Amino acid sequence: MALLGHGEASVEGLAWSAADKNRLVSVDCEGVCCLWDVGSTSNASSSSKGGIRPGDVAPDGVQLAGKTLQMSPVRLCRPREKGNASARLNDVELHPHHPELAVIAAEDSSCLLMDWRQETAVAATAAAEAAANAVSWSPQEPCVFAIGDSSGTVSLFDTRCLRRSFLSLSVGPMQEGRTTQGASINTVHFHPDFAFLLGAAAEDGTVALWDVVAASGKQQRNLDQQQEDKMQADGSTSETLRGNSKGPPGLLFVHAGHSAPITDFCWRTARVPPPNSSGSSSSSVYHLRQSLLGASVSFDNKVQLWQPAELVFCQTAQVNYVN
Repeated sequence: MALLGHGEASVEGLAWSAADKNRLVSVDCEGVCCLWDVGSTSNASSSSKGGIRPGDVAPDGVQLAGKTLQMSPVRLCRPREKGNASARLNDVELHPHHPELAVIAAEDSSCLLMDWRQETAVAATAAAEAAANAVSWSPQEPCVFAIGDSSGTVSLFDTRCLRRSFLSLSVGPMQEGRTTQGASINTVHFHPDFAFLLGAAAEDGTVALWDVVAASGKQQRNLDQQQEDKMQADGSTSETLRGNSKGPPGLLFVHAGHSAPITDFCWRTARVPPPNSSGSSSSSVYHLRQSLLGASVSFDNKVQLWQPAELVFCQTAQVNYVN
């Protein structure tokens, strides 16, 4: 099957729907978004008008077989079209539970919330003057999605309030109480079983693992402390945000085994047997660690498998680990 709709533009993002096995969405560098229904026969044909025919060579160099089924999109749109120009679209992901919803990362620093039942998209700004590179829906929180941008920041949004993000994560160094720009984020993925864990792969060859619950609580406490310091100083701004000397709040683990930028990474999807009925801390931590097996691939064509140590997740696990 050949999906025709992007012409010679490079396809930057492609995603299957977990809620509808026949639904597929793609975005390209010219700002075009295509929705496909591979189970429908109404949009399938053996040739396309003015397009590629069986036996022709596609723009990517692949020759179509004589009996290749061709599919046209059920919907084609340019969600960030301004005049005669459209913003480049970098990534897309369909909602895990609602096949009519999709979130798209755009080069103009916006993240688009698409509802295929509507004509237009709703936009959220990821970061000023930073391209939105990657998106990921939370598997358990239906209104939450994450955006990774070129400034090295991962922003979490709630679909019910897109005016601003409710959480920002960055491994960039701290200077004067502020996080400086880090390496560009290439891909982000929530863990499929533990929605409070979020992974982000960056241009510097690292994958950062975040605990978004811990990060959210720490950031709120920092904001409260900052406000209290300003009140005590009677309006003085000399007090700065008190950061964590051990690293950014919520940062659990960083895999730094690659020497080239990471193009993509994924979590283990095979189910890990649950811990035994005793519910001991050691068995629970072991189960969590086995579930966090990850794989990453870099521009130098190297694939690495990795997982955090048990001590990352539980302070009391040190005794169990030694035993």
